[in-house]
Amino acid sequence: TSIGLLSGVVFGWSPMRRILRRDNVLVDRCEKGAEDAGPCDAQELALGLIYTMGSWSNQFARLPVGIFLDRCGPRITVAASSLAMAAGSIIFGLTSELPGLVAGFLLLGAGGAGVQLAVQNTSSLFPQRRSMAMACLSGAFQFGTLVYLLFEVVHRDL
Repeated sequence: TSIGLLSGVVFGWSPMRRILRRDNVLVDRCEKGAEDAGPCDAQELALGLIYTMGSWSNQFARLPVGIFLDRCGPRITVAASSLAMAAGSIIFGLTSELPGLVAGFLLLGAGGAGVQLAVQNTSSLFPQRRSMAMACLSGAFQFGTLVYLLFEVVHRDL
């Protein structure tokens, strides 16, 4: 459950990007009068930066998180990563400025990596079916990309 709901969230960016564009987040970067014509290049670049930093942090954080996991164990790693995800979600949800959105998405990416790495050890509980367990965990990671799609469906209906 934790992998499915937390670790792959940053890779479901497309629906969140559509929500942010629909809510005119970062539209202040567009030239006066251009905001009615749809997304401008400056807004698209800013949205691209948010995703780039979040996905980069998801990959980059694996090394420090792995070291932390080796020293502190999976319970503490999952707890710390979940706290990073919670902080990132709060920051991302409460701001509409680029630095806050980037910081929130960075924390979401790094926290997601920590949750995934810490939970992958559970596959060793099933030595006869370790490959199957890893495949299920990888599938759960992909399921995380649907979280923002569900947000978009709910947001569209509001």
